[in-house]
Amino acid sequence: MATDEKRRRTRKRHSLSFLLAASRRRESNLLQLLQEDLLFRWAFVGVVLLVLTLGVLIPKIWIMTPRGFNPVVRISGLDMMQARSLMRTARKHVEAGRTVEAMQAWTSAVVNNPAELDAVRGLLKAFLVAGVVEPRTLSVAVGQGNWLLQLGGTNLADVDLVAQVYRKGELPEVVVQLLSDPSHPMTVFGAALLAESYFELGRMGLFDAHWTRHESELATDPRMRLYRAAWSAGWGPPGGVPGGIRALEEASREGGEREHAMHLLLWVLAQRQELAGFEKVFGELQGLRADRMEDHARWWVLLDHAGRREDAMARARAYAVPPRTAIEARLLLGVWSRLGLHDLIVEFARQQLGAFTNARALWQLVGRQLIAGQRWEDLRTIAVELRANARLVADLGGYSHYLEGVAEHGLERRSRAMDSFPRMMKDLPEDPVLNVEMAGTLRRLGYPEFAQEIIRLQESALGNQAEYWQGLAQAAYESRDAETLLSACERGYQLAPGNLPAANNFAAALLTHRRDPAEAIRITLQVLAKLPESRLAQLNHALALAQMGRHADARAALAKLDQGALTAEERTHWTLGRFECALAEGRVAEARELVDQIELRYLFPPQLEWLNTARARMNRPGS
Repeated sequence: MATDEKRRRTRKRHSLSFLLAASRRRESNLLQLLQEDLLFRWAFVGVVLLVLTLGVLIPKIWIMTPRGFNPVVRISGLDMMQARSLMRTARKHVEAGRTVEAMQAWTSAVVNNPAELDAVRGLLKAFLVAGVVEPRTLSVAVGQGNWLLQLGGTNLADVDLVAQVYRKGELPEVVVQLLSDPSHPMTVFGAALLAESYFELGRMGLFDAHWTRHESELATDPRMRLYRAAWSAGWGPPGGVPGGIRALEEASREGGEREHAMHLLLWVLAQRQELAGFEKVFGELQGLRADRMEDHARWWVLLDHAGRREDAMARARAYAVPPRTAIEARLLLGVWSRLGLHDLIVEFARQQLGAFTNARALWQLVGRQLIAGQRWEDLRTIAVELRANARLVADLGGYSHYLEGVAEHGLERRSRAMDSFPRMMKDLPEDPVLNVEMAGTLRRLGYPEFAQEIIRLQESALGNQAEYWQGLAQAAYESRDAETLLSACERGYQLAPGNLPAANNFAAALLTHRRDPAEAIRITLQVLAKLPESRLAQLNHALALAQMGRHADARAALAKLDQGALTAEERTHWTLGRFECALAEGRVAEARELVDQIELRYLFPPQLEWLNTARARMNRPGS
């Protein structure tokens, strides 16, 4: 066996020696070939260079975004080369005036290298000189504008460029968000865009304040002077009306701003509800083929205001031009809602809403209008379509579940609604105003527990607004949450002490807890001094007198109230006050008669607890 082992070791050494020798021979042969064969040497070098080139060009190893920027953009060397080639092509198209081809080339360049700022800027500039704005093209331009600001910082030239994109897309809200940031310096061009956006949104107070701050720059611009003339004619002091109208009429007769002046004049005439003057200018614009959808919408509203609703409805139904932008769509939906044309809203939701996938405010408006029109099946469809859009879900969270729950409630399927609302609560929208609106609807439909929780969660955003606390108080009132009711009413009263409903509510909350009746008396006296006929203040004052032990005064105050004018809930508290006075004054038989007339469903837990104690005391032997 030892001999066999020795033989195996010998064979192994021989095989290893053979392999090493073969390797040395191959290496020697390769080196020899490289030294002696020029063609082989060039071929070998070519192969090595090809491998290195492919290693550089194909893998996405080149980081194009600044250090620390998120998300990181990685591209390949081939992408970089293609992007530069496409940018050269795009510039040639721009020089030749081929707008469509230029925009396609810029778009392809951005796809190859999203972090190339010059390509993004080129795309946006091509969008600005393009013709009619399509919703899909606008969506791309707006997205690239946001990306440019994120990638390039607050470069003033980029801010103005992106603002122009928003302006062309008729997105004045976004222009305001971008340019009204006080931490950013403002160019003369930006100041004009912001003033124009304030006016287009109807925020005339902000327009006036902005004009006052930047008048030296804005007053030199003929276009901006027309906006100021329109403001003076429709929204400024009465003394400026004649001069404003005269300036607009003069500009509408001739000059480069003629059509713009005519549109502003229409806006002013609609504001002043001058139908005859509006129709005259509107007819001239139609003759110039310069009428816009918003002009038609204002005409329909004026017709409705003049008592010609059937005419307005017929013209609205006959108008066949679809809205191009979200702001046009919102205006159209609002007018349709005013005229009661909910079938047109449903048709728009089914056929055109998909073109405005990123306009979340538009989806909210459609949802609101369908709820108002009680189009429950259509509302369910919209909710499902909204949930299928990932970007809208990211923006609106559980809003689709809210719409679905409201639709199920309208279809009298309350159990399904109760399945939808908890899903809504798991992902509420970030917009506190929208959340308050949702809470109000849920409260009206009879879901106060969800409404109260939604309102409570908005405190960090809206806690300094009296309206927020009033909404929370209303939700707590309907859910019979006495503690939340008192804290909300107290905070609302502190923020708006001069608000008489808030004062009445705080006094009622104090009385509900049977706490500090002297303060309740003081508050109700202040309300009665301004509104002596307030039935609620009279009732609260009488109940406060009873809790203070001034039973004779309380009985007299209760007797002054007209029982026939009281609601069922008010009558319950009126009876509760009489019961308290009768029991305190030893009129037990009357107290026993009164206690049976109290409807317990209108009382809060502290009131029920006090009533049970009083009932037990009344029923003790000897009472």
